[in-house]
Amino acid sequence: MSEEVTEKIWNKSHYTTTYKVRLYIKQREYLKLTNDIYNDLIKKYFDVLYERQELLELSSFNCLTELEKLTVIPKTGPRKGEVPELYFEQNAPVYLRRAAIHQAMGFAKTHTSTEERAREKSKKIPEVPKKFNTPTLFYKGMYKEFEGSSITLKLFDGESWNWFKAKLTNFKIPKDAELLSPTIVMHKEYILAHIPVKEYIEDITPIRYRMQEEDIKVCSVMFTNTDKFAVCVILDGKGNFVKSKFISGGKEYAERTGYLLRKIKKNNTKYKNYTANTRPWKKIYEIKKYYAHKVSREITNFCIENKVRVLAYADYKNQSTIDWEYYNRTIGEFSPLALRERTIEYLTYKTYKEGILITKVRPNYILRKCYKCRETIRRKIKGRKETVKYKCKNGHEGDYYFNGAMNVAIMCLKKFGKEIERKEN
Repeated sequence: MSEEVTEKIWNKSHYTTTYKVRLYIKQREYLKLTNDIYNDLIKKYFDVLYERQELLELSSFNCLTELEKLTVIPKTGPRKGEVPELYFEQNAPVYLRRAAIHQAMGFAKTHTSTEERAREKSKKIPEVPKKFNTPTLFYKGMYKEFEGSSITLKLFDGESWNWFKAKLTNFKIPKDAELLSPTIVMHKEYILAHIPVKEYIEDITPIRYRMQEEDIKVCSVMFTNTDKFAVCVILDGKGNFVKSKFISGGKEYAERTGYLLRKIKKNNTKYKNYTANTRPWKKIYEIKKYYAHKVSREITNFCIENKVRVLAYADYKNQSTIDWEYYNRTIGEFSPLALRERTIEYLTYKTYKEGILITKVRPNYILRKCYKCRETIRRKIKGRKETVKYKCKNGHEGDYYFNGAMNVAIMCLKKFGKEIERKEN
């Protein structure tokens, strides 16, 4: 590999992750006043943009410049002190105003495009928002002394803008990371700081170059609808088996969601009131999120421990395939397999942060062919139910989903030109 290509491949990149951290501040009422001013500015700039939609065709920077010319009295330059065309009173620092303008741009673009689609389809035109209730985005000039345990915010105390210190809990700044502008979200019982963190990644070598390395390892993931959420298999570059991992918890997940679903059904009969089920539905959402994070973290840690740099899974996006129907026949909205897409979403950013890249393979009968001899397999029957064990015509047998994971890994190696020496046991 030439030096020029090597330099291009090993270029440092970054990934932005948003951390949600509890924030404690004595001056909660000042934070509320600041948020009210912020949303008032968003509404005023939204109205300007809605009346002058040609501004939305400009770049963000040019649009912001034009809006400030139209609404703010300049303090310097040839137009110093001149009252602009659309001037309105603004009791806000410049960086709060600019954050509000950027939010207003986003809302205006969304609303105008929604209106256009409604007109095209002869549907009812959506009403213009009368007010906004958006969490305050604090740009650089609106915060300082941003450390892992505290942050100082510029807030309106009813008379003037002053600095107030707030505490952050259980937040550690990742090594060599850069903190970006936080958003402060006020809930009824607590306050959260949504903190974007730019983390740098040393190794961003594309998969096609990684697969040329002699010591490359590929980890494949097969998601299941059993007690095992996922089956992971690691192969080396020649297709030799290295290690496997079965990630449990599917049965526990199904029981927890099933209990809440039965409770919701009971409430529907008893109360006939949607609000009676608000908490159970919220709990189901939290459970789904927890298990998706748990499974994705276990897969990521398994890859890190075994120095895997490429992760593969079967792409079932085309759900009309025979293989998908065979794979998906027992799935339900709250079954373990239903968490597949969310788990992949979390897995994508977790692995990327660790320098592990993900690739997809086409699911060509990965669950219906033996990975050793490519003969059709049959699942073993116990009573009237299929088990997780299989057997093929040549006598090979084992775990049904392990076989699928092996096929995914082999297909990944072949996808990048690797020669596989199939060894029959």
